[in-house]
Amino acid sequence: MKIKFHTTLFIGLLFIAWGFQANAQSWEPLSYEEMGKILQGINDRYKNLHSFSVTVTHSSYENYFSKNPADRSTGYFRKEGLNYHSFLLGIHSVQNSRYKVVIDTAQNSIMVSNPSGEMTGSLTLGEYDALLKLCSSLKTYSDGDEKHFRMEFRDYTFSAIELALTADGLMKEMVFYYRQEVDKNPDEPNSPKTKPRLSIVFSDYRQGITFNYNDEFDEARYFALSGNRLVVTDAFKKFKLRDLRVPLN
Repeated sequence: MKIKFHTTLFIGLLFIAWGFQANAQSWEPLSYEEMGKILQGINDRYKNLHSFSVTVTHSSYENYFSKNPADRSTGYFRKEGLNYHSFLLGIHSVQNSRYKVVIDTAQNSIMVSNPSGEMTGSLTLGEYDALLKLCSSLKTYSDGDEKHFRMEFRDYTFSAIELALTADGLMKEMVFYYRQEVDKNPDEPNSPKTKPRLSIVFSDYRQGITFNYNDEFDEARYFALSGNRLVVTDAFKKFKLRDLRVPLN
C-alpha cells in the first residue's frame, strides 16, 4: 500500500510525532493562539537557517497502530540561502536565483517556473489560521527535551496531525492519521478497509554547510537556454519539459 502525499503540504507544515503511542494522560490542552505561534515559529526556525541538510524518510502504515511500514522512501532536503534541493518520493525540486525546477522521475517530466523567493511550501499566517480553524482540539506534552503537538480535525483529509520537535526547535517527526478508509489490498475486490497513517521522520541534521553549487542547485544538469527556449540535456532527453515561467517585465 503506497500513500500519495503532497510535497507542498509536507514542506509548508515542515514537521510531527507519536501521539497515539503516548500516554493519553500526559496530553494537555493548547489554545489556538499558542498553536499558531508554534507553527509560525517552526517556519521561522527553518527560514533563519542559512544552510542545512536533513534526511527525510516517508513511511506509510496500514493502520493507526501497525508497527511495520507497508512502504518506505528515503530522501533529503538541502538549503543554502534561497537555494534549495529536495528529493522526496521520487521528485527532485531545485531552486536557485533564476529558476525553480521540479523533476518527476516517475512521470519523466520537468517543470520550470520562476523562483519563489521563499523556501518551498512555507505557509502564511493566514494559511496557518485557516488550518487551525478546522481543528476540534489542540494538545501538547513534553517528553524529556522533545515537545509534542497534536491537532485533531472535525472534517478534513486527516483525523489528526502530530508533530515532534527536538530540543532546539527542529522537526523530528510528523505523523498524519488519514480520516478516510481505503482498501487494504487495492487489487482485491472484497479487500477489508483500513485507515492508514503516514510518518515523516527528519534525521541526520547538518547545519552551516557550504554546498557545491554545481552539484546541488545548478539547473545546467537538467536543461540549457537556447535562444528563448529551454532545451533538456542529453541525460534528460527522455523527459518532457514544460516552461511555466512568467515574464517579469
